Amino acid sequence: PEITCDGDRELEDGDKLVLLARSMCAAGRWARGKLSHIGRNRTSSPSGKALQMAAGSSIDAELVQADGQLLLGPQAVGPKVVLMIGCPIDFPNILEALDCYSATGSEVHVLSPKSLEWRRQTLSDYFGSDDMDALWRRIFVRHYVGSPTSLHSLEMLPLAHTTSVIILAEPITDYEAPLAVDSRNLTTVISLRGLLSKARGSKKVKVVTELMDPKTSQVLERNAGIRQLGSFVYSNAVTTGVFAMAAAEKCVYTILKDLVDPAGDGGTIVAASMHVFINDTEELHFLELRSRVWEICGGILLGWRRMSCRYPDLNPRNKEERLIWHQHSSDELLILRPRRLRTFSEDSSPMCGVETSSSFPDERPLPSSGFLPAQLPGMAITKESRGWS
Repeated sequence: PEITCDGDRELEDGDKLVLLARSMCAAGRWARGKLSHIGRNRTSSPSGKALQMAAGSSIDAELVQADGQLLLGPQAVGPKVVLMIGCPIDFPNILEALDCYSATGSEVHVLSPKSLEWRRQTLSDYFGSDDMDALWRRIFVRHYVGSPTSLHSLEMLPLAHTTSVIILAEPITDYEAPLAVDSRNLTTVISLRGLLSKARGSKKVKVVTELMDPKTSQVLERNAGIRQLGSFVYSNAVTTGVFAMAAAEKCVYTILKDLVDPAGDGGTIVAASMHVFINDTEELHFLELRSRVWEICGGILLGWRRMSCRYPDLNPRNKEERLIWHQHSSDELLILRPRRLRTFSEDSSPMCGVETSSSFPDERPLPSSGFLPAQLPGMAITKESRGWS
């Protein structure tokens, strides 16, 4: 299925639309009469402002860097120092994804009680190569053996230079209860936050912790202090939801797989700086921003993240509420971007453009991440196009 198809394509009977909706009920609230005007005004050309910003911006170059890094947002610019706590059986897959999304010169420090020989063999089985130095294109990986709950082991890590932390669920035995794994991870994040506060001071460090048991969420809901320690991913809940979605609608499952695949052709969800889309200070609502995003890069606006709010706003409820946007603010737009940038001429329609390729380096194709994000952007729902076109 095409996720970011060309705007000049006419819908045909039997096609399906992919909607970003808060629920099935919300997706079903549409009226045939209200859609009669859509698609008729397609001869207007992009605004001069949009053309000027599109010509002067480096948005296409920002998505795929010269070294092949898939840059998902301003916060991923430059080399990073990442701590990866835990070595579950799929840890090579996580390292492969970090190599895809990280800048050249980034470091990944891996701490786990698993032996170095076990890690070497697991990497060899995954990549089919015994040359550990040739596995990574942009990152340097260093391994440590120790307990994640031990302060002594955590102090071996380069805490003073750490920019982000991933704490993975790593069962010690095949029969260890998920609740026990979660308890160990919560202990780790509490200890690590204390050490990071001493080593980094007021500098922010993003910490993401994987949890497995749904009961753990009840603990977090009642304890605001723990919630403030970082972000928490309920991987089993996400996996269950994805499998249920695959059983109910295979097309949606295929789209989700393509979205989280760095080598996929459908598109990539990125965070874009405001300076690409805003001139000075402007008052715009969602629909106006959506049109501007489409005109400049052929992307689909999903929502935004304002630095004054803790959580991003995906698929805003009131799409005609005007908000103040500043060109040089730290706010970000969340966009489903195609891998090819559409450029427009003065006499062209904003729905039709000339595509310029943004290809990857020839060394080797980008890896398939094989994992799904913790927070899916709403619910992707398909609708038969009969009556929509």
